Amino acid sequence: MDVRITLLACLVASGVFAQEAGIDTTYIKKYTTQLTLRNSLTSTGNSFVIRNSDGSELKLNPARSVYFHTALQFRALEIGFGFSPAWLNPDRNLEGAHLYNLDFRLYTGRWMTTFAYLDQVGFRASLEGLDLDFPEFESRKIGGTTSFVLNRRFSFRAVHAQNEWQQKSAGSFVPRMLAYYTRYHLGDQTQHSYDFALGPGYHYNWVLGKHWLVSAGNTTGLGINILEMEQGWNTYWLWETQFRATLAYNSDTFFAGIGGQYTFYEHSAGSSTRLDDRIYYLQLYFGYRFKGPPSWNRAADRINRKFGWD
Repeated sequence: MDVRITLLACLVASGVFAQEAGIDTTYIKKYTTQLTLRNSLTSTGNSFVIRNSDGSELKLNPARSVYFHTALQFRALEIGFGFSPAWLNPDRNLEGAHLYNLDFRLYTGRWMTTFAYLDQVGFRASLEGLDLDFPEFESRKIGGTTSFVLNRRFSFRAVHAQNEWQQKSAGSFVPRMLAYYTRYHLGDQTQHSYDFALGPGYHYNWVLGKHWLVSAGNTTGLGINILEMEQGWNTYWLWETQFRATLAYNSDTFFAGIGGQYTFYEHSAGSSTRLDDRIYYLQLYFGYRFKGPPSWNRAADRINRKFGWD
């Protein structure tokens, strides 16, 4: 059984208890005094495509990718756990296969910072119509992104954290920086890769009546990839793009939705080989909000007043 522990923010004063000044409440409704219980069925993974100059390609997909997840949220803090039973994954008989994923998300004003750790062992491969097993192939990705929301009337939390709700349609340009390290390991061979990129993005929340919204967006950027190969370290151009979409339902107590995200990392890896990196994420979720303990809210209010965030 795989275990996934998620902490989507750091318990620091600037993130957990901060409230953004000047927010337009006609566009965004906040649930600052409520606890949120969120359950989901999630499929995620990091797949790779190795393309050669002769036109052949090798597609590597993780054997484990589907898991259940439960989380408890209060303001900017979310703590949860997940597990991936073998019967949920079609390649469950691949011995030793596992998936570990750890995520942090921190909101500070109009900034959103994410950190991700993804460790995968056991891959299935497709090569010119043939199915192959790579039970010892391992990939480990560590890194994150930092985004800035230009429009104060647009809520990222309405589709990420569920402690806000978009009441009127709004969109925003969201520039983003990213940095990731990836390690590839097979047998006694290990390679290391670093990706750095910067690019603009745009996201929009369409409000469909009182309880429904559709959210979609794209971020595309350019950067560099630093890759360790047999001849040493090499630097290449990186093209990165991410698509995201969510359909969400919300009331003051119950919420649910389905959302997906797909990220491409394209870069050349030498004159004869190209390595394409994919990160996918699909989630079906539902949850419930209930009144938080008065002592927690009083403590949060005291911290807000102390630091001048009210």
